[in-house]
Amino acid sequence: FIAAAAKCLPQSDVWCILYPSLRHLLRSDVKESKEQSLLSAMKPPVSLRPSASLSTASFLFSTLKPKAADKRALSNSAKEATRKWGQLTAFLS
Repeated sequence: FIAAAAKCLPQSDVWCILYPSLRHLLRSDVKESKEQSLLSAMKPPVSLRPSASLSTASFLFSTLKPKAADKRALSNSAKEATRKWGQLTAFLS
């Protein structure tokens, strides 16, 4: 589709508009916007790329997980807010 669209566009549009949006999908630059050139320069799909090491992945996930102390603090804050809301509604009724 991209190569077919490139045939219909002026070369200035191909290299100034179309190509920059495709560049992150390519392993290297291409000389021509023909189908074979684009296919041979394409990066492999994400599912076929080598995955990050488990130690890196586990480190990233461990930093993103909330800590137990944070959970307790949130829980206490929610309980306190609920208690205050109950006092306010009792006062207003």
